[in-house]
Amino acid sequence: DRGLARLRALLRCEPPGRTEANWDWRLETPPIRAAIKARTASPDGTYNGYPVLPTYWGAYCLDGLAMALWSLWHSTSFDDALWLVVNLLGDADTTGAIACQMAGALYGLDGIRAGALGAVCLRNLREWDPYCEIGLRALLLYAVPPRPWDDAGSS
Repeated sequence: DRGLARLRALLRCEPPGRTEANWDWRLETPPIRAAIKARTASPDGTYNGYPVLPTYWGAYCLDGLAMALWSLWHSTSFDDALWLVVNLLGDADTTGAIACQMAGALYGLDGIRAGALGAVCLRNLREWDPYCEIGLRALLLYAVPPRPWDDAGSS
């Protein structure tokens, strides 16, 4: 009976429990506060056994994906998607990476404008990667794609 009830809940898009949310990225405002409140309601301050901070949001993969989809739905450009998702705070680098991968696919390479954000990114990249290892690795992956393991020589 429990399995059947869970299957019905899945088919109806019902949340599996009081601490979860069914994300509708078309909403004008994502239900962040309600989800955090539900997750921090535990007497020991944990969610699924892990500590929960009310300011840390988006690390859970479905939350991150929902936040990324929300930013894409409400954006008109790559830059919009990026700014919308990172300003939701929480795990902004992860949600930004998810949203920007999808925004790049949606808006295309020409849709990514460097502008002021690009200048900041380049400045940070020069500081964090002075030997251009990231760019070189990307170039190598493009020029010499990875090959499947060659098992012929292994014993």
